[in-house]
Amino acid sequence: MRIGISNKKTKAGPKKAVLQTTEAQQKAAATKVGEGMSGNVVATMFAPKITDVSTQQAEKYAEELLAYEDATRTFSNESIVDDENLDSSDVPPEPNINSYLFGSVEAREEILAILSETSGHFTTVKKGGDPKWKVHANAAKFERLLDEKYGPFRPFISKHPEIEVF
Repeated sequence: MRIGISNKKTKAGPKKAVLQTTEAQQKAAATKVGEGMSGNVVATMFAPKITDVSTQQAEKYAEELLAYEDATRTFSNESIVDDENLDSSDVPPEPNINSYLFGSVEAREEILAILSETSGHFTTVKKGGDPKWKVHANAAKFERLLDEKYGPFRPFISKHPEIEVF
């Protein structure tokens, strides 16, 4: 007891409820954010989707070609048997390859080459250790900083570097 102040009895208040965690929450708390993610978005996200679309379109075009071949075979067999009732409207239309973005093998190979070049641009490492895109980004940043610092006098400073004092 302090001088002039009496001891106060403390009251035990109601206990607070303890939050219950589920197994999923415990697993989520233990994992690192971004684990298993790749920085190469082109190779991990876009390439598989575009490859799937190109495969589906190529298969659909192949099915249409097979159906066209079957229809022309049956039409030619019927026309040999029955030359009198031959009508040009019975000829099946040929499937148009231009209606498919990835109908031909060349188009599929071209898009796969473009995707591999693009993903390679963002992941390849030069001898110095930085990817190509980072070197270009740093060069652009340097150029922007020079433009901000010197403004319209930048060509003059570039021609006469002895003027600038560091």
